Amino acid sequence: MRTDGLNFDNIPPLSIPYGFFATAPLFGVLAGLVLLFQPQALTARWEPAALALVHLLTLGFAAQIMLGALCQVMPVVSSQPIPLSRPQALLVRGCISIGTLLLSLTFLFPGPILFSLTLSAFIFGFGLFIFRLLQALIKIRPAGHTLVAIRLAAFCLLITLLAGVILLWWRSSPQTAPLAPILTTDQHALWGIQGWGLLLVVGVSFQVIPMFHVAPDFPARVQRWLPAALLLSLLLGTALDGIAAVLMMALSKLLVLGYCALAAHHLARRRRKLLDYTIRFWQLALGCIALSMLVNLATLGWPELPNRLPLAELSAILFGFGGLLAVIFGMLQKIVPFLLYLHLQRQCLTQPEKLLTLPNMKQLISTDRSKRQWWLHCTALCGLLIALWLPILTPLAALLLIADFVWLGWTLHQAFALYRQHLN
Repeated sequence: MRTDGLNFDNIPPLSIPYGFFATAPLFGVLAGLVLLFQPQALTARWEPAALALVHLLTLGFAAQIMLGALCQVMPVVSSQPIPLSRPQALLVRGCISIGTLLLSLTFLFPGPILFSLTLSAFIFGFGLFIFRLLQALIKIRPAGHTLVAIRLAAFCLLITLLAGVILLWWRSSPQTAPLAPILTTDQHALWGIQGWGLLLVVGVSFQVIPMFHVAPDFPARVQRWLPAALLLSLLLGTALDGIAAVLMMALSKLLVLGYCALAAHHLARRRRKLLDYTIRFWQLALGCIALSMLVNLATLGWPELPNRLPLAELSAILFGFGGLLAVIFGMLQKIVPFLLYLHLQRQCLTQPEKLLTLPNMKQLISTDRSKRQWWLHCTALCGLLIALWLPILTPLAALLLIADFVWLGWTLHQAFALYRQHLN
């Protein structure tokens, strides 16, 4: 593991990032239950159940993991922690969790009361976190490439949330909505997944791929210009019309394809060639994201194709579940044991003899556990893809999805239990 240039002096209390990590799998299980009892959610993308399913995965699971990771990554790469206290982190986590549940209900039972409650929860949750994140980002001078990507991702998150609030307002109470939607539903999803989600993954990958896998650093020019180019092409593709918009969107897809190829090349050049399921998750994610971009390019070139094939759903599953969520699943196999071991080490500063009794990272989350997680995730992904063409298998895909998140939650729980055992 490479730790040069990193600072571990200002890391937050373990309860802050781990709280987000432990909460998130519950929403993955809920998403699987929605799919189990509402199988049409997989193929009817505008069904209320489909909207609830997507937001349980993106807000309830992915966003909570990303917020927890940011709490940990920021002080390590910049020496500037996010000024979020334990009570504030608990408030953020609680509000986002409640808001996500209320949002799912709002899709199923639209109305002004549920909308108001959802909006209030998200304003308190995301508002407080973004405010604290911006406080930290403003103080950092100069900002490294990872931090620039985080800033751009935070901007995309703001746009996504604002557009989502207005879209939900129009859905719940159109007569009281003060503004017309600033983005279409497809554009709202694009800014959330390819803007906030992908930019954050790209920025963090500049740091964690060399750090955890002893791989070469990404070229400085790529780190400097790729996040800005991704954001600019997304912005122009949204703002322009006609052929100019199509060209900008095509450029954004090509940029993502280029990133996937470069990241895969760097992983292949890593010095540690041992069996590592985090590497396999990265390889799966990069492959799925690349396939999703190819599907999107085909759709841009032949707009009539989605009328014949479920390409929008195919692209969403590949990019979301096979791509971004695979990165999250894989990184948790590394980040969680690293965090637990780091905090155990700190507890031994006054009793150095206890260092000899500490579990190593492979004991906190074993290779066997990571292997099972890998196969569960791959099986769930295949189940979802097959169910697009064979809807009768959707309940089976839902059960695989539930099993995937249950195993993740159990793995995190067992790792923390081992930590507590050695802490005492």
